[in-house]
Amino acid sequence: MITGTPARATQPRRGRAGIVVAPRLFRTMVRGRWLIITMLVLVACAVMVRLAFWQLSRLDGRRAANAVIATRMHAPPLYLTGQTLTGVRPDNLIFRQVEARGTWDYANEVELRYRSFDGQPGAHVLTPLHLADGSGTVLVDRGWIPLVDLDGDKRVIYQTDAGQTVAVEGLIYQSQPQTTAPAKTQGRQDFFMAVDVPAIGQQLPYSILPVYIRRLPTGDNTTPPLAEGFPELDNGPHLDYAIQWFAFTAILLITYVLFVNYTLLRNRRRPPSEAARPVATLDSV
Repeated sequence: MITGTPARATQPRRGRAGIVVAPRLFRTMVRGRWLIITMLVLVACAVMVRLAFWQLSRLDGRRAANAVIATRMHAPPLYLTGQTLTGVRPDNLIFRQVEARGTWDYANEVELRYRSFDGQPGAHVLTPLHLADGSGTVLVDRGWIPLVDLDGDKRVIYQTDAGQTVAVEGLIYQSQPQTTAPAKTQGRQDFFMAVDVPAIGQQLPYSILPVYIRRLPTGDNTTPPLAEGFPELDNGPHLDYAIQWFAFTAILLITYVLFVNYTLLRNRRRPPSEAARPVATLDSV
């Protein structure tokens, strides 16, 4: 009797990290029913990698914008008049340090509500400044006052230098459209949620410049209105987001490979439904 040798199945091998690797693991992942799942996983990975590089591009843009802002803030101050913006896009002057001279119009002062300073609630006061050369009026964020002094009668203590020519040093900021409607008193808006220059200008009896000045601190800056300093320039969360997307990609790939490997090994350990048969058998008498 001559009997053939049973087919020799490919045995699992142990990887360098001690992980048992199923036979033909990667070949199985691109064949049969696994192919569609593998393609979906790869598409998901491609999307996450694209999002990671998008965050890196935003980081580059943020750094470039910060460089421009830093250059403008530390450039020699401009003397602001009504003609300063003539022939110049206001966007090109944002964060530029300026000096303006004029008289305060306290009668048309409004509040910028829900602002804090060192954790204390309060508001900023927005006051029109009539430029000394008569070329226009600019809105000035004079700084923060505490919540207890927001009443109109109490706010008078911060309306000094009335009728006198004052010098204001600050940074130019762009208008910020507000999304909520503030309260009105006899048709006049007493406070705003954002420095919406066009909206504030609509209730004034004169026109104002399309940008506003945020006053810089002078002296020890301990007496309200308290002015804010130069804005802090940071890179934002873009680098952290990019690292997260790369990490999600790696986690998905590793998890998927381990899942396929585990499934193949589990299927090999299942008891056969039928008895194993020889590959070839030849009986002779």
